[in-house]
This record gives sequence, structure tokens and C-alpha cells, in this order.
Amino acid sequence: MWAQGSHDGFHEIDCEYFRWIGIRLDSESFPILCVIDVINNRKLAVNFKSRFHFGPDFNKRKDLSKLSWSHWSSSSSIRKSSFRSGYLAKSFGNILSRDGIEIMGDFHIGKNYLVSILARPTLDISCDFHNSFSGKISINKSDSINWTSHKGPFEIIT
Repeated sequence: MWAQGSHDGFHEIDCEYFRWIGIRLDSESFPILCVIDVINNRKLAVNFKSRFHFGPDFNKRKDLSKLSWSHWSSSSSIRKSSFRSGYLAKSFGNILSRDGIEIMGDFHIGKNYLVSILARPTLDISCDFHNSFSGKISINKSDSINWTSHKGPFEIIT
């Protein structure tokens, strides 16, 4: 199962943003969550923060005890990945605390990719950026997700 979307919330700094999310179960019925963020900076390099907020049913960090996060960036090293406290606004004035993960780093001018995977730590997962418009995520050397944006918008190649 997958979903994708984009927004123009970075219009003021002349950046395009796109996110692809895929999820499936591994051989032991644990989730593999794959998130590919594509940021195209036309004018200047930017610092980034990417946040993953856990839902209200998430039972703090112990729910992650059998899963781990991995992150790759096409353009630079990731400076920091950490747990952060956040909140969920159920309605105006009705705020609940919740945990999340925050990733920070830098993106250069041009197309940048940030790949994040949540999966069991025993899986052999790697990410290779072939060039500025394509890449591959390998899972246990038998499954893979290939992508390209060479001929236009981002697309998954099967």
C-alpha cells in the first residue's frame, strides 16, 4: 500500500516538496514503513527538520522496541535523529502530548532525497542514490523499491 502527495508550503524560498509513503508487512507480520521525501531547492541551500509524529494510541517508546528507524540523505549527512515530545490537537484548546522522531540536516541547491525506514532491526536494509534523480532501497537483498524523477514527476519503478 502506498500514498503520495506534495505541497507548495515552501514557495517563499522557491522549493518544491514531495513525499511518498509505502507500507507493507514483513515475513513476521511486522510493518515496514518507507518514506521518501524529495525537496527541490532552486535558489539556496536550506537546513531541514523532518518530523514523524506518533498517533494517540502509540504507547510511548516501548512500542518501538521491536522496530528501528534508518535514515539516508542524498546530499549530506544527517546531523541528528532523536525522540522528541510533541502534541496532538484534538480540537481547539484540547491538546494531548505525544512522542515523535525528529531528523535534522542540510539540503544543497538542487534535488535532494531523504529516505526513512521503520522496520525490524534484523532486516538488511540499504539505500543507494544512483544520481540526482533515481535510487533504490533494498530489503534483505530480495525486495527492492526503485524510484526515478528523470522524465518528470517522482515515480516508483516496478
